[in-house]
Amino acid sequence: MNKHSFTLPINQNKFFLQLIALLLITFSIMIASCTDTRGDTSYLTPIPQATILAHRSDMPTNSKLDAAIDVQAFVQTSRIEYEVLPRVILVEKSSLDEAYRKLSQFREGEDVVVDRPAKTVVWLVILEGELRIVPLESDRVYTPEPLSRGCLFVIINPANSRHEMGTMTCPD
Repeated sequence: MNKHSFTLPINQNKFFLQLIALLLITFSIMIASCTDTRGDTSYLTPIPQATILAHRSDMPTNSKLDAAIDVQAFVQTSRIEYEVLPRVILVEKSSLDEAYRKLSQFREGEDVVVDRPAKTVVWLVILEGELRIVPLESDRVYTPEPLSRGCLFVIINPANSRHEMGTMTCPD
């Protein structure tokens, strides 16, 4: 045997292999824990006004961020008044039936939709802010009510860009 060669007994080789395996597992767990498991939350960050104004109704709604931008552009053309654009608090893709079921926790009455199947895939977006609804045009002079905290829901059918909007009690 060469005086400079070095060999470990079999038990020490197993120990080093086990140590390396343990280090690899620990490293893998550390990397996995750094991954965001909550999903995409980019829609929760304020969206620049220029992005909202650049949105066109014929643009596809393929992600939560697309749905948030679409809804904020839609709200700006509605009868909702606000000083600060209501913030998006939820964006969820589901069936129309599931969206209505989720909303039933925060609304009274029943939603009756006869022209869309319950399995229609939609985006449900909920916004919260200080707002008021402007009444339809009438012969009377409009005196605005004070803004009050409230929530809006918007259901988007991405297949035809149809929107349905209403008010609701804000989730806690």
